[in-house]
Amino acid sequence: MKKIVVLRRRLAIRQGFERLKDENIPVYIVHGNHDFTGGRWSRIEWPENVHVFSDRKVEAKDVYKDEQLVATLYGYSYPKKAVYEPIVDSYIKQSNAPFHIGLLHGSDGSQGHHPYCPFTVKQLLHKEFDYWALGHIHKRQFLHKTEPFITYPGNIQGRHRKETGNKGVYVVEMSKLETTLHFYQTSLIHFEKEEIHVESMQTIDDLITKIDLVKQRLKDHNHNTIIEIDLRGKAAFYYEMMEQGELDDVVEYINAPERDQESVVWLSKIHLHITPPDDEDNQGGFYSDIKKMTSDDQVLKKALQSYEKHPFFRKLDLHFSEEEKQEIVEDASRRLQYFLNRG
Repeated sequence: MKKIVVLRRRLAIRQGFERLKDENIPVYIVHGNHDFTGGRWSRIEWPENVHVFSDRKVEAKDVYKDEQLVATLYGYSYPKKAVYEPIVDSYIKQSNAPFHIGLLHGSDGSQGHHPYCPFTVKQLLHKEFDYWALGHIHKRQFLHKTEPFITYPGNIQGRHRKETGNKGVYVVEMSKLETTLHFYQTSLIHFEKEEIHVESMQTIDDLITKIDLVKQRLKDHNHNTIIEIDLRGKAAFYYEMMEQGELDDVVEYINAPERDQESVVWLSKIHLHITPPDDEDNQGGFYSDIKKMTSDDQVLKKALQSYEKHPFFRKLDLHFSEEEKQEIVEDASRRLQYFLNRG
């Protein structure tokens, strides 16, 4: 099934390239760690306006307009999933073009990502290129905010709840005087996360009213949005929200009006970081010991060991991220706190 989905995507991309061909717009591709050339992908032919950069060495490609050389592009495609060599060393000017543009799928390793094709900003600047178009990091950002710009445009559509905000592309215009970048949104669905403090709220109705205001603010942007909400603080309705099924009922109630809307703001989850209204920060004794125990990483590790050995668990091949492990611990701590306070 996965191979069918990949083929469908590649065919859709080819249709897009053919539309660009009809407008005499060339396409230049570098493959990265997700679509490396040595992968077992379905092989399809790209239109002749598409150039794929070599996976053997950094390749230079001259670009002409009205038979005049206007730029030289430099790129490298991954032959395998993980390329740890500093390919940036091979990006060397090879023409007298007015502009030299580097296409590089890699990372400086400063943001917790795999350091594929590692580089430093200092190395890129030393090349004296006029622009660097980077790939690999899905978050839109500038590594160098003045000319020459070094830019991650991010991906064109958030894939999950961690990839929040507007997603899209940059259209870069270059002249002898300046380089300008214009961002264009392409994402059809946005992922967002909001934080709501509940100290001033007395009832669940107050909470629903507040969430509706958040949803309306997001709707004013005319985006289809999937939102998660963190609730924080001492909650007068703490015991109600902790009852089995109550939280799901609140989410379902909030989402009910969305089913027939053109612009949808869908609440996917409410994360509870709330405490009872009578909770004291300096409680000692057994309750204090419970808090310390649930903050110990080894507690969850030991608790999961028996499940990880179970055949059903192994068959599912489940793996928890550090964030998911933290959520499990926090949820267990809240539920234990709930039962202790309920007596």
